[in-house]
Amino acid sequence: MFVFHRSELALQEWMDSNIDNEVEILDQINKGIFSESHAGEYLLSLRNKFSGIVLSDMLCLIKIHLELSVRAKGVLLLRKAGLPVIIEEEVKDKLEELKYLENSIGTTGKLAVAPILKLAPEIYGSFFC
Repeated sequence: MFVFHRSELALQEWMDSNIDNEVEILDQINKGIFSESHAGEYLLSLRNKFSGIVLSDMLCLIKIHLELSVRAKGVLLLRKAGLPVIIEEEVKDKLEELKYLENSIGTTGKLAVAPILKLAPEIYGSFFC
């Protein structure tokens, strides 16, 4: 019972603490001003370590990761409220693309974007089942 309670608290903290920041970063990416943020400056600082293609894949991975994270939190809220959850085909496609991008950037690339993501992307599969 303690473990279940602790898990619920951790989940609530995750949902409360990150969604505003995730939406803000997504907005910056969509508006093309991500490079002006601290996270964007960090990603640009990796130019001498990764090729332009890998950096582009990193940005795509960050965007898809954040989109899935926001959706996962929405799914959790719907389930908690007892409302029906419909998972669009688009989500499944994004999960596949996320896997592709993870392979494309490799282990070093995933470690490099980890400070921006702050969460392992593998968590999404359980939210959308």
